[in-house]
Amino acid sequence: MRRYTLIGGLMVAAALAVPVSYATWEASQETARASDASEVPLRPITPTETDRLYTAEQLLVKECMRRAGFLYNPSPRNPVPEHRNFPYVVDDITWARRHGYGSDLEEKRDRLAKNSANRRYFESLSPAQKSAVTVAMNGPTAKGLRAYLPNGQPVEHSDKGCTSEARRKLYRDLPAWYRTLKLTESLPGFRAELVLNDRAYLKAVTKWSRCMRTNGFQYPTPAHSRAAGMAGEPVASRAFEIRLAVTEAQCAAETGLARTAKALDRHHDGVLRRKFHRELAAHQKLQIAALSRAGAIVEPG
Repeated sequence: MRRYTLIGGLMVAAALAVPVSYATWEASQETARASDASEVPLRPITPTETDRLYTAEQLLVKECMRRAGFLYNPSPRNPVPEHRNFPYVVDDITWARRHGYGSDLEEKRDRLAKNSANRRYFESLSPAQKSAVTVAMNGPTAKGLRAYLPNGQPVEHSDKGCTSEARRKLYRDLPAWYRTLKLTESLPGFRAELVLNDRAYLKAVTKWSRCMRTNGFQYPTPAHSRAAGMAGEPVASRAFEIRLAVTEAQCAAETGLARTAKALDRHHDGVLRRKFHRELAAHQKLQIAALSRAGAIVEPG
């Protein structure tokens, strides 16, 4: 079964994850590590370099789609840079006073996606053309590339189509890139799950909930208060959203929840990075090796 998401305004197919045994996953990782042995000195990738790699990939996709007979406009990596995620609790009072829980920024992001050149182009196509452009972008089926998430679940993607062609040209070893990319992308979500179920976090949330109750809000967790703040009509609930988010942030500071969440996030990040250090190192090596190729693609344009 495949699910579809939007990338750059075009429908992208990805396989749904299905369970696999941890032993199978471990065996697959050992095989993967053997193919990631290229010696590239490791160092952090800078934000500028991350943008360069993303832009190069977008330009390669554009050229590939042009050869396939379709239009594609490179999309910005971060169209709403002021948008922020607070996986544990809103802890920035200044940001909360301006954006509440960020419903205004989510609306802006949705509006930009809806009105993007790629979306308008896609919607202008006939049903047959829409199917063709999706295949050109993503390949005919989600087969050919496989990665395993930290919980052992596999995800798959086609090794054909313009997305895979662009990544193959940029990173050369496409299977290794997909394998390390999917694991790297999934780690923040798994880290958040560890923090949210940590006893220290749950204890701090109890104190935070009492603080919220003192201020007139009956919510057991920040997830509940966010759900309440984001519910309802935007105009009618905007003042409530901001007031609730500001109170959440104030209580997070007063009770120590914000401090506890940050400390636990650092702790579990370190645990996961140590556990998957080989995969993370392999991903970083592929990025560093691709920088010169990315530069040759981006700088002329």
